[in-house]
Amino acid sequence: MGIEKVRPSVSASEASDDNLNREDDESCGIQIGCGSCRSQRIRFPFLDCLNNAKCFLCLLSLAVLFQGMIVNGLINIIISTIEKRFHLQSSETGFIAGCYDLGFLIVVFFVTYVGGRGHKPQWIGWGVFIMGLGSITFSLPHFVAPTYKIPETDSYICSDDMSLAQCGKEYLKVYRAFFIVGHILHGIGACGLFTLVITYLDANVKKNETPLYHGIYFAFSVAGPGIGFIAGGAFIRLYTNLGEEIDIDESSAFWIGNWWLGFLIGGVCVIVISVPIILFPKQLPNTSRFRVGRENEIHQNAEALQARGDDNFGKRFKDIPRCLKAVLKNPTLVCVSIAGAMDSGSIVAISTFGPKFVESIFRFPPSQAGLYFGIGAIVAAFASHLVGGYLVTRLKPGIRWMLKFAIGCACMALCCTFVFLMRCETPDVPGVNRPGESIYSCKGSCGCSTDLYDPICGADGLTYLSLCDANCTLTHSKEIVNCTGIADSNDDISLENATAVTGKCNPTTPCPSVGFNIAIASMLVFFTFLKFQPVLQVSLRTVPLHQRSFAIGIQWVIMRCLGLIPLPLILGALLDASCIVWEEVCGKCASCRLYDNRIMSNSFTILLVCAKIISITSLLIALLTYKSPPRDNSSIELDGESEKKCETDEDSQSTTGKDATEGKTHVNKAFEYT
Repeated sequence: MGIEKVRPSVSASEASDDNLNREDDESCGIQIGCGSCRSQRIRFPFLDCLNNAKCFLCLLSLAVLFQGMIVNGLINIIISTIEKRFHLQSSETGFIAGCYDLGFLIVVFFVTYVGGRGHKPQWIGWGVFIMGLGSITFSLPHFVAPTYKIPETDSYICSDDMSLAQCGKEYLKVYRAFFIVGHILHGIGACGLFTLVITYLDANVKKNETPLYHGIYFAFSVAGPGIGFIAGGAFIRLYTNLGEEIDIDESSAFWIGNWWLGFLIGGVCVIVISVPIILFPKQLPNTSRFRVGRENEIHQNAEALQARGDDNFGKRFKDIPRCLKAVLKNPTLVCVSIAGAMDSGSIVAISTFGPKFVESIFRFPPSQAGLYFGIGAIVAAFASHLVGGYLVTRLKPGIRWMLKFAIGCACMALCCTFVFLMRCETPDVPGVNRPGESIYSCKGSCGCSTDLYDPICGADGLTYLSLCDANCTLTHSKEIVNCTGIADSNDDISLENATAVTGKCNPTTPCPSVGFNIAIASMLVFFTFLKFQPVLQVSLRTVPLHQRSFAIGIQWVIMRCLGLIPLPLILGALLDASCIVWEEVCGKCASCRLYDNRIMSNSFTILLVCAKIISITSLLIALLTYKSPPRDNSSIELDGESEKKCETDEDSQSTTGKDATEGKTHVNKAFEYT
């Protein structure tokens, strides 16, 4: 995109051209191309009534709402479903979840460095369009993979050749490529939503209103996952093949819910939203004065001060190393980025595998697990961003106060992490976690692997992996009788009383309250996000104005490399380690059928506690290393007084030709930094 250069003086004709350029920069329209290869900008004056910060915030909020719904809501609620449908392990779905961050990292340097100086709404809008294409790509395996067929339970025969019969078309791991590509497109498209949007709003509204705008924006971003959990829970209550009549319900192990419909609908909606975003101007009308006097709290290191005083710094690609050095030598920004990496990574890990945790620990079906988890997440996350943004807007705190507030919130979140130690007992399964040999003969290299997994609760109070495991007979009325395995292993049960019912047996000891568990987990989410707005303002205020887009991009790189990518992968591997019953397909381990609840809950707790301790330590280091400007610095003014003075000066300078030219140059210089 083209970048205007600051000129010390302008003639009357040049001033007229500047006015035309400024009208282009502040009017709704569209322009195709970049750099010097651009079409003439086509203006749409009838849209000028919507050309303001509030309308732009509404559109951005809708876009980030759908982003959260798709990326952090729908995908997380259908994780267990696509694992079962396409024979994937938790480590594989954890990698798929990490592909979003991979796509983000691929483009973040280019988008923040070039797009940060260019037409930000166009960069954001086209990114949203790409994100919509990613959602449609994510749904494609349903249409290109073989149609799912419910197996006939009574047709299963325990033999060594049974796994081989499932090879070929039924071996569906290959379709994970669509999930990988679709999620990478999600990451590429969403890059501008979390970098350019932040700095665009920061540069086009008053300084004291910026936290509130950011708070509303990020409230919608975290409301999206909650809506995604609720919508996804409703979708997977539908059978995957719409219109097909079946004789099972979602309690059956063979049930595959409708995992793909939400992505198809969401992708179309996102593409529609991208169009009006592209039409917004490079800067909102009459906002130049908001960009004056916004560098009063930058971290006092040599690189930052040099960048602040050089108007041409960061305009060329060869300046990237210097820009990167200036950002990385800011210890406050780096430390809050590390803290953000731990917090964001742990939240993504929880949201990715949280429904599976509730499903396994509390024995809920996937739709209910997603519903309960989603309601808690949406209320806590939405409220925390609004409260955090309001507090910063109302109190107008300094950098040190915001860092201390963030440390307090992190300590409260740490206390809440121990709620994941609450759990139900793991079902007693003969030959798996209970002494004795399982009668079921279909085992493979994965350990206690089974080709038929449809658990039943026997008359002896034990859970069996299937009716074949207990050598039962299934009658035409779907009753499970004549379980010779149960009768032979228990002298107190006769053959006629050796019956079973579908599902796992209820635990012998009472389970903890799922409501209490979700309430404390919601408090964990609340305190984690409550400090997001103060930390974001710290990140923005400690770097020069024209470096903020690039600095936020670097911050997201740190957060993804240290938290958002590795933590879900680590948690997925830990969950795989807690699996005690695997599905086996073609001689390879596929999805997990049964987890050890004790190991699973301990894995969640240990990972989260470690992440919170690192977060608190990083925030403490940020507080200790921050170098504030000298107190006698005359440039430090109250925000309201500074903006009022700037506005008065601009009005008074417009009364004479010479002063108007100087005022125009000053405004252009302020605009240069956006």
